[in-house]
Amino acid sequence: MKVVVTGATGFVGRYTVRRLLDSGYEVISITTNKSITDDVKEFINGSDVVTVNSLEEIPEEIIGGNSIIHCAWSNVQNTVDVSHYLHASEQVKFISKIALFNPLKVIITGTCYEFGLRMGPVSVSDKSEPNSPYAKAKDFVRYASEGILKHDAQIDFIWARLFYMYGNGQHEKSIYSQLMKTIEGNQEVFNMSKGQQLYDYMNIEKVAEKLASLVSIDAPPIVHICNGYPISLRSLIEDILLKNNSSIKLNLGYYPYRIQDSISLWGNESFDSQVHNCVTK
Repeated sequence: MKVVVTGATGFVGRYTVRRLLDSGYEVISITTNKSITDDVKEFINGSDVVTVNSLEEIPEEIIGGNSIIHCAWSNVQNTVDVSHYLHASEQVKFISKIALFNPLKVIITGTCYEFGLRMGPVSVSDKSEPNSPYAKAKDFVRYASEGILKHDAQIDFIWARLFYMYGNGQHEKSIYSQLMKTIEGNQEVFNMSKGQQLYDYMNIEKVAEKLASLVSIDAPPIVHICNGYPISLRSLIEDILLKNNSSIKLNLGYYPYRIQDSISLWGNESFDSQVHNCVTK
């Protein structure tokens, strides 16, 4: 068995490929990125890299009998862009194709944004309430995938909802990357919101560890990759500053909260407790 990772040069994909390789798996990295930076090459070095123009070009022999971790998605940083609706259609076409070729297991990354403006803890059994193009598109793909993979083709399918991630290599517009740029530039002040958001933050390396583990363990059809508890954005930022021995001052309230985002959202249970409960039943 090999593990196929789509979106292998993306933020989540590259860390997942590295984790799989370090765990001894043979990995096929699928990417539509024809220009791969040296930093990304270090992550996926050791895997078989296949570059395609679109996901539908992935050949049958790569899919059949292997496990797939499907991370590929475009323009994730801009959740209100209507292009996500078109991308959802492309995703469903890809999933319909792989269902024909009998993969061993299909793991697709979802997002906690599927819960929209819900506040507080959310469970895997809670109803989704998407309120942005990105969230609605992801939610549509989840329902379509359940019908195509789980019911029609009887393929082992897991929807892995990712919560709030941070780490090196994140999109340049993310608050983590902006903070690190400020630290590295020895600037005195970092502009941010009031930082009162309560989210289930997890470092990308731990996210990749959890995601990669789904290849070899029994898990429920929907899994939340999360800690099961919230911390405030301000606390996260202050912790990062402390670890980097930085004396940067926080200019709190410089930016308003994003109206499309919940002010507090976290998983009701940790990833480990979800998987443990499933295996021991």
